Amino acid sequence: MIFAPGQSINYISFNIADDTEIEPDELVLIELNNSANCMLGDYSTMSFTIHDDDAKRLLTIGNYTTNRTRIDESVSEPIIFDISVSSVDYNNPTYFTCNFTGDAEFGVDYLFEPDTFEIPAGVASKSIEISIVNDKELETDEEFTISINPVSNAAEGITHKIRIDDDESDKSINFLNSDTIFIDENYTGGVAFSLTTSQPDFVSNIYFNVSFSGTAVIHDGTNNGDFYVENWIGAVGEKKSMLIEAGSFISETLYIHPRTDGNNEGDQTIVLNLSNVQNAQIGELFTKVIVIKANTL
Repeated sequence: MIFAPGQSINYISFNIADDTEIEPDELVLIELNNSANCMLGDYSTMSFTIHDDDAKRLLTIGNYTTNRTRIDESVSEPIIFDISVSSVDYNNPTYFTCNFTGDAEFGVDYLFEPDTFEIPAGVASKSIEISIVNDKELETDEEFTISINPVSNAAEGITHKIRIDDDESDKSINFLNSDTIFIDENYTGGVAFSLTTSQPDFVSNIYFNVSFSGTAVIHDGTNNGDFYVENWIGAVGEKKSMLIEAGSFISETLYIHPRTDGNNEGDQTIVLNLSNVQNAQIGELFTKVIVIKANTL
């Protein structure tokens, strides 16, 4: 630095570098030395402190309808979280990553595209999306925790826990009642049965099987048999596949017809059993009994 003849004041100018590093506040010391044609005065040194602004910038998580912590497994749209900085940096971007923990399995119960995300300079937040998988499995409710981890230009992240409520556990299917049905062997009509769900699934069908046991023998198209199922031929021990369509409370109808086989026999029973339920659970009314009264004439 040079003072020209007649000059009594000179200036030192410098710029503070915003390095986006999280670090302690730093001291700058300015010292005058190597003077010529003058003596150094009493105030030949000065200092100032650079306060690190990155250490004050925090990441926060919001949205998903004001920070909800539970979500139904059957939700069809991705859930959206807004990751925000506590103070906007107009010069430098902020970067973060996301990690997940919990008993809900990443890639099975929920989906997310891992990445290093950027909140651009001058922008307050970045949105991320998580998709919930409706796996049709009857299971306990499961949780996952999302951790927002700063990579640069922020000091602290945040965590948020989400519970996935298993929708299959809320739905059960049952026969309409537990009453025993009595029909005559020579009855020419049929008995109609339907099953009902406690809660409809508006996205997917509910599938299940009905099997037949008891003393009555099903007609399989070759033997005499004591009864047959309308529009279905099944051997002894086989199960009929049925469904409750998405959005409906009631299943398709099952029609059972007695047959007069000409045998001299007593009353016969048909026991309908519910099994192999998908996208729901078996309710309390999972069997139905029909008694075929013998033709004694």
